[in-house]
Amino acid sequence: MRRKPADPEVLREKAIEVGLDGDTAEAIARSDQYADEVRAAEQRFMEAGGKRGARIYSRWTLPDLWRPAR
Repeated sequence: MRRKPADPEVLREKAIEVGLDGDTAEAIARSDQYADEVRAAEQRFMEAGGKRGARIYSRWTLPDLWRPAR
Protein backbone atom coordinates (compact mmCIF):
# COMPACT_ATOMS: atom_id res chain seq x y z
CA MET A 1 0.00 0.00 0.00
CA ARG A 2 1.35 3.39 -0.99
CA ARG A 3 1.31 6.02 1.74
CA LYS A 4 0.66 9.68 1.02
CA PRO A 5 3.43 12.07 2.14
CA ALA A 6 0.81 14.72 2.95
CA ASP A 7 -0.81 12.42 5.54
CA PRO A 8 -0.03 13.98 8.97
CA GLU A 9 0.81 10.59 10.48
CA VAL A 10 3.21 9.74 7.64
CA LEU A 11 4.80 13.17 7.97
CA ARG A 12 5.21 12.63 11.71
CA GLU A 13 6.96 9.30 11.18
CA LYS A 14 9.28 10.70 8.51
CA ALA A 15 10.11 13.77 10.61
CA ILE A 16 11.16 11.51 13.47
CA GLU A 17 13.24 9.36 11.10
CA VAL A 18 15.33 12.39 10.12
CA GLY A 19 15.68 13.74 13.65
CA LEU A 20 12.91 16.33 13.67
CA ASP A 21 10.13 16.78 16.20
CA GLY A 22 7.32 14.43 15.12
CA ASP A 23 4.64 16.01 17.29
CA THR A 24 5.37 19.45 15.83
CA ALA A 25 5.36 18.05 12.29
CA GLU A 26 1.98 16.41 12.78
CA ALA A 27 0.47 19.48 14.47
CA ILE A 28 1.58 21.75 11.64
CA ALA A 29 0.32 19.32 9.01
CA ARG A 30 -3.10 19.31 10.67
CA SER A 31 -3.27 23.10 10.90
CA ASP A 32 -3.38 25.97 8.46
CA GLN A 33 -0.51 27.72 10.25
CA TYR A 34 1.56 28.10 7.07
CA ALA A 35 -1.27 28.18 4.53
CA ASP A 36 -0.58 31.78 3.44
CA GLU A 37 3.13 31.09 2.94
CA VAL A 38 2.42 27.93 0.95
CA ARG A 39 -0.11 29.71 -1.29
CA ALA A 40 2.37 32.54 -1.91
CA ALA A 41 5.10 30.04 -2.83
CA GLU A 42 2.70 28.21 -5.15
CA GLN A 43 1.86 31.53 -6.82
CA ARG A 44 5.56 32.36 -7.31
CA PHE A 45 6.09 28.88 -8.75
CA MET A 46 3.25 29.37 -11.25
CA GLU A 47 4.45 32.85 -12.20
CA ALA A 48 7.93 31.42 -12.86
CA GLY A 49 6.47 28.97 -15.36
CA GLY A 50 5.68 26.06 -13.07
CA LYS A 51 3.29 23.37 -14.21
CA ARG A 52 -0.22 23.40 -12.76
CA GLY A 53 -0.78 20.29 -10.68
CA ALA A 54 2.90 19.86 -9.86
CA ARG A 55 3.64 18.95 -6.28
CA ILE A 56 6.05 21.14 -4.39
CA TYR A 57 7.80 19.67 -1.37
CA SER A 58 10.52 21.78 0.15
CA ARG A 59 11.58 23.32 3.41
CA TRP A 60 9.26 26.32 3.13
CA THR A 61 6.26 24.10 3.77
CA LEU A 62 7.28 23.39 7.36
CA PRO A 63 9.92 25.90 8.40
CA ASP A 64 9.74 25.22 12.14
CA LEU A 65 10.66 21.58 11.60
CA TRP A 66 14.09 22.28 10.21
CA ARG A 67 15.57 22.44 13.67
CA PRO A 68 16.86 19.27 15.35
CA ALA A 69 14.49 17.63 17.82
CA ARG A 70 15.38 18.23 21.44
